[in-house]
Amino acid sequence: MKTPPLLLGMTLLLWGWQTDHLILGIIIALLLEGSRLITMRWDLAYSDFNRISDLCTVIFVGMFIYFYSSNTSPKAIMAMFQWIPVALLPLMLAQVYGTSDQIDISALFLFFRRKKGEKGAENPTTLNLTYPYFVLCFLSASTANMKTPWFYVGVFGLSGWALWSIRSKRFSPVLWTLLLLLVGSAGYVGHHGLRNLQMVLEKKTVSWFTDLSQRDRDPYQANTAIGDVGQLKLSDRIVLRVHWKSGKGQPLLLREASYNAYRASTWFALHPGFKKVRLARDRKTWQFNTPGGSEKVITVSQALKRGKGMLKLPMGTCDVTNLPVMRVFKNQFGAVKVEEGPGLVQYRLRFNPAGSWDSAPDKTDLKVPDKEKQTLERVVGELELRNMPPQKALKALDGFFQKNFTYSLTLEGGGGRQTALENFLVNTRSGHCEYFASATVLLLRAAGIPARYATGYAVREFGLCEWRVAGF
Repeated sequence: MKTPPLLLGMTLLLWGWQTDHLILGIIIALLLEGSRLITMRWDLAYSDFNRISDLCTVIFVGMFIYFYSSNTSPKAIMAMFQWIPVALLPLMLAQVYGTSDQIDISALFLFFRRKKGEKGAENPTTLNLTYPYFVLCFLSASTANMKTPWFYVGVFGLSGWALWSIRSKRFSPVLWTLLLLLVGSAGYVGHHGLRNLQMVLEKKTVSWFTDLSQRDRDPYQANTAIGDVGQLKLSDRIVLRVHWKSGKGQPLLLREASYNAYRASTWFALHPGFKKVRLARDRKTWQFNTPGGSEKVITVSQALKRGKGMLKLPMGTCDVTNLPVMRVFKNQFGAVKVEEGPGLVQYRLRFNPAGSWDSAPDKTDLKVPDKEKQTLERVVGELELRNMPPQKALKALDGFFQKNFTYSLTLEGGGGRQTALENFLVNTRSGHCEYFASATVLLLRAAGIPARYATGYAVREFGLCEWRVAGF
């Protein structure tokens, strides 16, 4: 059974609208619906469909590898599902422009191909793929998590259109329409309960996935939860212990890594330039920076996974002693990684709060992403941040966030056509530390002040918490 004219095209427009790929949705819709106007047809054999099906499989696997390698979190799977209509496009084009409107289903799966080869080609099971593709477009569009009623309206309208085309002529169109509206209204009311159930299951799944893939900080990229939905998971895991004399006043910030490029909710360290740190002559001190004469001393205990890990160090670290590892590397962004050590290390370090061995800012530290550029410049203009001294700009931004924003562990996702970060700045004005830190860095850059994104821990008198901050 084939979908009625324009139904598939309108469904692809809904997919493109919801996933923010409207231009691509229009192109695919024109390609598929154009088959009703173009009379040219391909005479494709069973073996041709085998190859096309294999091509779709390769595209799908390639997409999974790409999204998972670029973002090792549950949202990589969601992003992959958004592209299912593109992965299956070659197969759909082969059907709508083929001489037959049915495909032997055994051509789609290797297992059925083998069984077909054993039993011969008698009584093949055929299928028109337009309705399965229609349903998959809905599923792909749903992964965008746009929190508006229009998606449900689109699904309801297009589903009603599809059902109308196959309705029984024995029943009154008026009665059929009333029943459809009744079912649709009940579905809209009931889906709120299902959504709450989904949130609970999603929270449990994300928690399991996070625990399974828990690993040390990656100095090359930081995957944030910006754009995710659900509830941010907190942890009571002991990460490190810090011993220091002065526990009052401002918290001590221990940094793990810094990043200088932002793209699609992920921060990257471009060209970090890790270099090996050599032991001093006493064979127990790793020298990072020249002492300045007003150093403070702390002792840190932390675990290493398989003898490797990122050290938690304050800005201006001069040297580290009693660190039982074989190799130490530092990069130009202040990150230090160690290798070939025991499972637990305790090291003593000296640092000068006014010092730093980070590289000087360059043009990369002023770049803002194109998608958020207009919104960032508008906020910068409203706050009059341009031409402000850095400290004054930081104070203005601090007041802006303190007065107009709230901290929340609830992940709201994107905001329609806006990115998640734009939605945070313009609409919700509520989020967790990754939102505040990322927005601060990018707003400073939009104001002409170089800034970087840093991750680490804030040490207080009786405990510590994870943090993300903007830094130079």
